Amino acid sequence: SVDYLAAAGGGGGGSAYRDVAGGVAGGGGGAGGLRTGTGLPVSSGSLTVTVGSGGGGGYYDGSQPQVNQTLYGLPGGDSSFSGPALIGTVVASGGGGGGGRFSSNPFHPSGGQVGGGGAGGCSGAASGDTGTAGGVLTSPDGRSPTVQGFSGDGGVPATRSSGGGGGAGGNAAVHSDPNGGSGGIGVESSISGSPTYYCGGGGGGGTTQGGNVGNGGTGGQGGGGNGASKDSNTAQHGTNSTGGGGGAGGGGTTPLAAGTGTGGNGGSGIVIIAYPS
Repeated sequence: SVDYLAAAGGGGGGSAYRDVAGGVAGGGGGAGGLRTGTGLPVSSGSLTVTVGSGGGGGYYDGSQPQVNQTLYGLPGGDSSFSGPALIGTVVASGGGGGGGRFSSNPFHPSGGQVGGGGAGGCSGAASGDTGTAGGVLTSPDGRSPTVQGFSGDGGVPATRSSGGGGGAGGNAAVHSDPNGGSGGIGVESSISGSPTYYCGGGGGGGTTQGGNVGNGGTGGQGGGGNGASKDSNTAQHGTNSTGGGGGAGGGGTTPLAAGTGTGGNGGSGIVIIAYPS
């Protein structure tokens, strides 16, 4: 038998949007889904291991109308292992991308106001174009635990601020305007030989409200990237080999600025299989 940990790739953070009235911040990327277990029966034979990549952050480069750009973050890739030595498959589902305004988003209805955080473990789902929080995903392989991640926080249309992405260990915190929301916490494991957190959600972007300067939300423990502050291009990427979600771009006062407010990429996942030698 073996012990295992499979973390999927984190979702990318959403990009900020600029208009003449100010800036709309992007939502934080959701953490990758996390599967862990002990005493999994195996037999002689091979295993095929797939490690999910992190989703790309939302981006606006000024070359096209903003409605035609990809402002939402892309979902992370699944991590899995399977093969003749294992009955069935273990699958960790990629984190959802953070939302952004005017996102022609195939993973979520477009046309809303503010991007919310992507859901941890929600494969192929970007949340928050209408200010709603991200959801959760039931594990596709039927193994316990059946839920891989928690909800992101929704954006607030009237204030242009956005929530963080959900983590594998908890929901994103409810944010306080004009600051971006913090990402949800990941889960700690010592399977590598030392205590390590995996799959934290990305922080939401800060924005302007009443003349105040909004700070970006802190990424969740477990590799989540920090969201950018108002008028900042410094959204952090999720940490590779953790499944952390990418931080979101920050909304600011510069209208229609090219290349501003870009979301951070999600961190790549990891698969660890431990057995007596």
